[in-house]
Amino acid sequence: WAGEDTTAARASVAAFRQQMTNGEFESIYSSMDPEFREFSSEESAVAWFQAISERLGGVVKSRLTNWEAHSGSDGSTVTLRYRTTFEHGSGEEEFVFRSVDRTATLMRYHISSKALEGMAAEPVFGV
Repeated sequence: WAGEDTTAARASVAAFRQQMTNGEFESIYSSMDPEFREFSSEESAVAWFQAISERLGGVVKSRLTNWEAHSGSDGSTVTLRYRTTFEHGSGEEEFVFRSVDRTATLMRYHISSKALEGMAAEPVFGV
């Protein structure tokens, strides 16, 4: 199942990036895993996604550098790590998905980029 879960997670990364490009920050938040929404307010998440988009711009190229998949009784988790070049900088991205019935929902998103230094602290996104 790990291969199918990873494929679903990679498709979800593509959807996330398209939503970021289109400025659909509220849609990103509403489609995230309930566990994520439990720990992060919509206002905080939307402001963070908007700030990332404004500072970095769209994705120019991205390379998957590492992935992990773990199965449990409540589904699987898939972690994807990318080295990404944006229009206005570069960074390391980490996406953590919960996969249930081959549907991946984003539980956690983290980005590390020099272009984001000096911004307000990253909100708590998932656990």
